[in-house]
Amino acid sequence: MFVSCRSGDTSTNAVSANPPQFVSITPNGEIAVLRDEQQVGSLPAEYIPLDYPDMPWRGDPAIGMSSDGTIYVALYAKIFVSKNGGREWESRQIDVESLAPPASERANYDSFVVLRDGTLLWAYHSPEHETDFVVRSADGGRTWQPWSQIVDRSLFGAAGGNQNCMTELADGTILWPTRLGPRRSEIKERDVAEEPWQGPAHWTTYVYRSTDGWRSWKDKSLLQEWGTETNLLELVSGRLLAAIRYQRYPHAPAPRNEPEDIAAADPQSPGTVGKRVFLADSSDAGSTWTDFRPVRREATKEMDIVLGEAHGHLVQLSDGTVVLAHERRYPYEVGDVRARVSCDQGRTWAPEAYRLSAGHGYAASVVLPDDTIVTALGNTPLNEKGRSVDGKWYAQVVRWRLPRSGSIPGKH
Repeated sequence: MFVSCRSGDTSTNAVSANPPQFVSITPNGEIAVLRDEQQVGSLPAEYIPLDYPDMPWRGDPAIGMSSDGTIYVALYAKIFVSKNGGREWESRQIDVESLAPPASERANYDSFVVLRDGTLLWAYHSPEHETDFVVRSADGGRTWQPWSQIVDRSLFGAAGGNQNCMTELADGTILWPTRLGPRRSEIKERDVAEEPWQGPAHWTTYVYRSTDGWRSWKDKSLLQEWGTETNLLELVSGRLLAAIRYQRYPHAPAPRNEPEDIAAADPQSPGTVGKRVFLADSSDAGSTWTDFRPVRREATKEMDIVLGEAHGHLVQLSDGTVVLAHERRYPYEVGDVRARVSCDQGRTWAPEAYRLSAGHGYAASVVLPDDTIVTALGNTPLNEKGRSVDGKWYAQVVRWRLPRSGSIPGKH
């Protein structure tokens, strides 16, 4: 049985001041509902491909929605735009060579956000400068202007890591989680030597803060050592929930807050510890973070997701339900993209998993005023070696809804 969550707890990015009217879902697809890997039901869904025939690699889209209901998806050098709730999309090419400094042809977003007023912010990494640069667009991604960059890198030589998500808080503050670490040359030397770790962690995620409208990023706070690919969700209470890809090298010392039940190294992947979605909370707008933990079905039980279920993205529905989307990577040839549901703001998670799409890629979602979830994701079939089956890469959008109460539709 799926139990709907309590009412009255909505996220700041789920409600529009003047919500537009969206067309209803046409059930031209199906989301399998799994419990312990056995299908127990299904949900109707609408699937819309994103037209990107020359996509350079796996589909790892970012997504955001302005207060007027316009949805934007950032994917490599394209911005996709929908004004009817994700049913139809137009695309706009980004001239990456015109950026200052230029981005590579395979530039993907390091961070992305759509502000409530419709401004787009896109951060990309410049290998030449070993840091991230932010550009802004006030015309829906048609043109971009240079704006700001990370200057304070503390003890670290380089800044930037793909697939983070900037977040605009209710008071207009913008939070930017990004990864700081050694320069590439230092990484190579350390990894080859496999010597005891000295100095800063291989990578650490900090949350930068801008209170002057994205012009500067002077204030930063520690989120998680060995964290990357971070998404922040502001709940109506003001508390923040973070989804973090935690992935530590086994020959590096464990952070003090690493849960005791994390193995020294996963037998499925001896070169890493974790490689799963982990969560953390903040009650002071991201200045400090507590309760670093894996996704668990019950608070005192073992991890409820497996190796390779990583890159989590969080949204919240109007009844307080928190939805986490993530990739299930292994085995490559049967991998997919899934969602999980929490009724207690991310402390514990229901046993059902919603298989949003077969194939591989990351996922990111927005929630429409009627609680329709619009999820952009990669859906490339891979072979047993992790390569695209036909040499191409794909992405699509899924429009779907969770059942409000009672039995899961189509329950077997």
